[in-house]
Amino acid sequence: MFDDSTRRRFVAGVVSVRAVGLAGCLGGRPGNETGSSGKLGETGGSETQTATAPTESSPTTVTDTAREHLGNGLVGLVEADSRSAYADSAGVAYDEGHVRIVVELGSEGNLPSSPTVDVKNRHESLVEGRAAVEDLPALAAADEVSYVRSRRQ
Repeated sequence: MFDDSTRRRFVAGVVSVRAVGLAGCLGGRPGNETGSSGKLGETGGSETQTATAPTESSPTTVTDTAREHLGNGLVGLVEADSRSAYADSAGVAYDEGHVRIVVELGSEGNLPSSPTVDVKNRHESLVEGRAAVEDLPALAAADEVSYVRSRRQ
């Protein structure tokens, strides 16, 4: 059915995918998400896809203030050497430098103006959307935000 050349390329591809997955498992520290839970309302929205290539940024250190308001999976993602491998191993919805998140807002119920969050759904004090991984520590440390956790795949 397949010639030897095709078979070798397929096996090499499978081996490289497995190696990247294993590196992500060893390099990150996936943890249980903590924080409040809530059911998001169905307000619709559509994912906006861009045609840019995925980027891997250098790991960022998360401050203690941001760490208190950021889910363990997101802290690990921000600090990971290979974010896509970490996201795959931790079950975090990561794509092209952005991650799907749920933001629990404080008493005023408003998102901070910066950093930006691409809002998909909103229900009372919960906001579901996408944000750049580099922006997560600043978002979590904002006065208007109580907690930021990942939106599971």
